[in-house]
Parts: sequence; C-alpha cells; structure tokens
Amino acid sequence: MTSPTPNPASPDRPGEQPGDQAGAPTDAATRQTDEEAGAIEAESGLARTDDQAAEPPRNVVAIPLAGTSATPPAVRPVAAPVGAADVPVSRDPAADATPLRDRIEKLMPIVPGLMIVLGLIAMFLAGMPARSGAADQAYREFFASFAVIAPILLMLGFYLQARQILADPFSRIDRTLNEVNSFRSDELERKLESLDAGLSYCRYAASSSRPIKLLALALLAYGAVFTVLSMFNLTISMSPTGPQMDLVVGAPPAGHSVAQPNLLMEILLSGAPPIALIIGLILIVWYAYQASRLKEFSRYIVDERAVVIGKKRILDRYASRYVELASLTEQVSEMIKVNEKLAASDARKNSALLLLGVILSALISIVGILGAADLLTIGGRSLNGNVVSAILGVVVAAIITTQNTFRLAERSRFQRQVASDGRKLFTELVFSVDNNQKFQAVLKEYQHLSDRSARDFPTARELEAPAESGQSQRESSARDS
Repeated sequence: MTSPTPNPASPDRPGEQPGDQAGAPTDAATRQTDEEAGAIEAESGLARTDDQAAEPPRNVVAIPLAGTSATPPAVRPVAAPVGAADVPVSRDPAADATPLRDRIEKLMPIVPGLMIVLGLIAMFLAGMPARSGAADQAYREFFASFAVIAPILLMLGFYLQARQILADPFSRIDRTLNEVNSFRSDELERKLESLDAGLSYCRYAASSSRPIKLLALALLAYGAVFTVLSMFNLTISMSPTGPQMDLVVGAPPAGHSVAQPNLLMEILLSGAPPIALIIGLILIVWYAYQASRLKEFSRYIVDERAVVIGKKRILDRYASRYVELASLTEQVSEMIKVNEKLAASDARKNSALLLLGVILSALISIVGILGAADLLTIGGRSLNGNVVSAILGVVVAAIITTQNTFRLAERSRFQRQVASDGRKLFTELVFSVDNNQKFQAVLKEYQHLSDRSARDFPTARELEAPAESGQSQRESSARDS
C-alpha cells in the first residue's frame, strides 16, 4: 500500500488555502501528521482528492463501507473552539412549576390548626373592649364582629381537624372494598387477603376516632358545666360587718355590685363555654355517624370474609359440588344478614317507644303537681294541668297501642332466632358437608328454615275493638229477632 499524496489544504492546518503552501518546505512533524491521517483514511476506505479547487471538509464523518467495521480503529478527539463557554441546556419553565392543586393539597393539613388559632385570637379580641363607659362604645362596636367570627372559625377548625384524622383510614377502606368487588369468583385467595387488609383498616380507623370522641366529650362537659355556672353572678354588698359576697341567679338585687373578673377569666368562664358546648355537640353527632359507617363496613367485611372462607373449605372438601354449595352458602349468608338487620331495626324502634312512654308518663305526674300548685305557666299564660295531663295520657296510650299492634318486640326476637339458626346451618354447610348425603340434608334444613321464617313471622294485629263491637251488635240483633 502506497501513501497517498498529502493534501495542501489539510484540516490539520486551518487557515491555509489551496495553493498557498505549494513548494514550501515542510518539517518532519508535519509530514508525520499527514502520513498518520493518510493511513487512517486508507484503512477506513475513504479516498482522498487532489482537486485543488475543492473546498476541504470541516467536519469529517467516517461512513463505513460494505465489509468494514462500523467502529473506526482510532478516534481523534475534536477540541472545542477557543473561547467557547458552557451553556446550560434550556428547559421549559412550565415543567418546573408546581400546579396550584398540589400547592393547595400541601397547605390543607395546616388549615384546621390555623383556623382554631385564629378563632381563639378572635375570641380574645372580642372580649378586649371595656365593659362600661360611653368613651369606649366605638371601641366595643369595632370588636363586636369578632364575637361572631370566633365561634365560626373554631367550629370549622375542629370539624376539619376531625375529618382530616379519619380521611386516610376511610379512603383505604373504600379502596379495599372496590378492590374486593373487582375480583373474579375464582380469585378466592386474593379476595381473602384484601378482606383481611380491610379489617385491619377498620381497626385502625376505630383507634384513630377515639381521640375525636374524647375531645367531643371533654368539650361537652366543659361547655355544659360552665354554661350553667355562668347563669350565677357573684355579687358583693357592703354591710356594717364588712363586705359580703353572695351567689345569685340572674340580675343582682339593688345595693349589690357584680364582681368583675379579668379578661382571661371572663373568656374561660363566660365566653368560651357556649361555643365549646356547640362544638362538642357537632363533633359527637359527626362521630356517631362515622362510627355507624365504620360498624357497617366492619360487619360487611366480616360477613364477606366468612363466605370466602366457606367457599375455600368447600372447594377443598367437596369440589365436585362446589357450584351448588357456593350458591347455597351465599343464600344462607344473605338470610342471616337480612334477619339480623331487621331484628336490630325493630329492637331500636321498640326501645325508642318504651323510652318515650316512660318520659311522657313522668311528665303526666309532673304536670299534675305543677297544675295543682298553679305553677304551670308558659310565656306568662297559666295552663290547665288536668287538660295537659289528659293529652299526655292519650299520647301514652297511643304509644302502647302501637307497640301491641305492630308487635315490635316479638318480631325482633323471632328474627334473631332465625338468624341464629341460619348461622348454625352456615357452620354445618362449611365444615361438615363432604358427600352428597350431607348436602341433601343441609339443603332440606335450609328449605325448612326459609319456610318457617316466612310462615311464622309475627304480623301486625288487627284492631279488635271494632270487631268485638260489631259482633255484639249482631248478637243483640239476633236476640231481638
């Protein structure tokens, strides 16, 4: 292989034009560099041109030909231009910007505490004006709005804080229930794992809700006690023996002056208790609602878990009749749920009617006593105790008639008995059936239980008084004839 003729316009000598170095002497270093470049071009398969009129290439790109390697044997580093500066890669500023929704979500955890603090500050500002004096009247009117803002901020703050505590457990429970409902009928193992996780979330939610209950009870106790105490006034009167302090209800009598506590004590003893009482009522009602939801979730998960375990045991013990046994298991489980729910509902109704009847019976006696003493007055108008007692007696009689007619207590007991028998049948179905004979026996027992629950259910009694009066009229007319 012969070395190609060096190009006078080689890229190794920038600034030289073709023909400028023709006939000029070259030193050994230049010849060596040209020979190395020629060797690289020869090995890569590129041909050199001796065309003096052609513009020499500035950026040489090696294009491998057929049969040659894609990687050149030597790579010559290209130096950066002199004076070039490192310029950062341009990025879209909109990509680094945080969305407004994410910013709001980050600030949400501190909103309840901030509202509680602002409510306490507003309550303090509402009590700052002087209690008397015409010079302070404008000052009092300026801060009067804080007396309205303070309870609103406090109520919203406590409510949002309580809701924020239970937001994460309830969201996990909802996700678990959605996941359970999305499983196929043959994915029993995964469904059981999700139900176990949901049961753990229910326990976590129950433990998280206990501070809310304790806070609500503490606010109720504080508000009730100090609201009652705020009705009393500590008065001071001067007597020959010295100053005397009395505790009176309502406006103080003549010659007595009311003791004025400092601002902090006035807020704690007079201003804050009514607000605490209202907040406690709101929290305890909200807690009762969330506790009922949590109880229903837990009951559903427990029942569904029992059904899934039953299906797994049926599949292990008697796989040939799995479809029939699984369907029967679901029917028995549904019968248990319906009867337990109806029994609890009837028991609550019966208890409410009993409690109402006891209260009204006590009111009859109280009204009779007050009426006899001429103390039964409402709005300055005296009421007749006998008339009020008679009306209350009619209401009590109507309550007793309702209980006897609809037989709420009997219905509740019957439905609980059916649910108990259904649970026994469910246990036998899951743990005992392993052949066709036992399956037929359990099926007959389920049919008998279903018939008994429909046939022996206590229905409402008909009103017997009109029937008896009509029968007596027919008997009297028969005797006359």
